[in-house]
Amino acid sequence: MSLEELESLVKRQNAFIDFPNRPWMPETTSPRGHVYDVVIVGAGQSGLAAAYGLMREQVTNIIVLDAAREGEEGPWTTFARMITLRTPKILSGLDFGNPSLSPRAWFEAQWGRSAWDELTKIPRGMWQDYLIWYRRVLGIPVRNDSRIIDIAPAPAAGLSLRAADGNEYLARKLILCTGLDGSGRWEVPSVVSAALPRDRYAHTADAIDFGALARRRIGVLGNGASAFDNAAVALERGAVQVSLCLRKETFPRVNVHKWMET
Repeated sequence: MSLEELESLVKRQNAFIDFPNRPWMPETTSPRGHVYDVVIVGAGQSGLAAAYGLMREQVTNIIVLDAAREGEEGPWTTFARMITLRTPKILSGLDFGNPSLSPRAWFEAQWGRSAWDELTKIPRGMWQDYLIWYRRVLGIPVRNDSRIIDIAPAPAAGLSLRAADGNEYLARKLILCTGLDGSGRWEVPSVVSAALPRDRYAHTADAIDFGALARRRIGVLGNGASAFDNAAVALERGAVQVSLCLRKETFPRVNVHKWMET
């Protein structure tokens, strides 16, 4: 089956479960403009999945907003630096039970079953390609370059979301799918930022020029996944030595998230 044939099958299968075959709510406007039933902030994998879940239930008066440029949503082509995903390739979820939407179906339509069998884990760039395909084949309405800077109550609408470009979005309901960015502010410890010039340090979320680290000794604060990923990339690009600095007495050796695979 070709990718084009797979896309036709996805649309056909979605038509088979097109119930209820009408919108849940009539579209309305307020004096301030169109009112969306749901606005989703974040067009990474969680935001896209939330959008498809709503569309499956005929909640189609929605929009997904993302601050990044198209194709750069989430961490996969920016600050994620591991070679592959850490989750098993057979993990599902975004497909909502539709096998034709699964990463395996998308992969095999392009490279075949034997290539899938040989694949250990999905490369992170390939995962981004899958998400781009997922968004396109499902027709998920995404607006990029839309950074939300304020959320406030809006009479007769529900909520008002104001973007940095001046646009306002009115919503009955709001879903925040902001990933790691929603966990808090990216921050460099003051012990570093106050003591070193800006060109001598970087945060893992920065666009790091690893080539400039060749023939240098590098220190990494932290021992989480991103610490190891950045250390490995620095060594691959020619760093003489990379030292990981951690507060714990020993390295953690148990993956506390492993249970989620089952």
